[in-house]
Amino acid sequence: MAGIVQTHRTSFFLLGGESSPATVCAELVSRGLAQVRVWVGERLSYEDERIICGSAADFVDKDFDALSAILVEYDHAHERGIASPWLPDEAFVRGSVPMTKEELRELAICKLRIRPDDVVWDVGSGTGSISVEAARAASAGQVFAIERDAEALALTRANCERFGLENVQIVEGEAPEALQGLAAPDRVFVGGSAGNLEQILRVALSANPALRLCVPSVTLETLSDCLRCVRELDLRKVDIVQVSVARACERGSYHLMRAENPIYLLLAEGPAADDAGEDAASTATSRDAEGR
Repeated sequence: MAGIVQTHRTSFFLLGGESSPATVCAELVSRGLAQVRVWVGERLSYEDERIICGSAADFVDKDFDALSAILVEYDHAHERGIASPWLPDEAFVRGSVPMTKEELRELAICKLRIRPDDVVWDVGSGTGSISVEAARAASAGQVFAIERDAEALALTRANCERFGLENVQIVEGEAPEALQGLAAPDRVFVGGSAGNLEQILRVALSANPALRLCVPSVTLETLSDCLRCVRELDLRKVDIVQVSVARACERGSYHLMRAENPIYLLLAEGPAADDAGEDAASTATSRDAEGR
């Protein structure tokens, strides 16, 4: 439900069974939404109906009737808009930390195929541009932004706050050590590895051997390291894309195309991805059969 609240200024829920105003408010608090405005209505239309208003934090430990409804208002909700990423580079707070540029960012997020409830690791978050786009895509999920540099951490935090994102947890430290104890990832983006790419991928794959990952490479040495990891870690469905971007720049009354450094994107899935895909296909087939 927190994902719905994060993407809508007003949300309304009819509750019953195991879902109560207290459990919903507890989920909101756990996702950093403790101060959203909540209206709780109990036994509506009955003589003893009650409607009260407060913050999510106010209602975590309160008892309510099983017949309840809640209305939640969140002023900083972010609209998902179209399914693909679309934020321009100038929308982000910038510093001296390198940022994954718009064209590469959009392609990486699209090829990661992030689902609304995915857990995403952004290792080496830098300015946080990937974390922001991933959090918008995984609106009901969770993004972990892992970064060791103080300026980059501040920029990641500033950009997440800029877009009102509450489903990003910023993790200070160097990977792979900083990855210990995090929720198992469905998607992993490694924007910076500090020479520890294989160890980072091993930790991620041990948590979820069916994950999908994306590793950008600017240098041939990093690309070579990626290919070695493909062999060593038995990665599947490997796709390598070279991205070459050129932008127009003015030279007097003329415009020239100025080329950016070409970047390689390695896309791959864990060794258990095939099994996960077969299980999903089998489940879908079963559901279709039941429906018929």
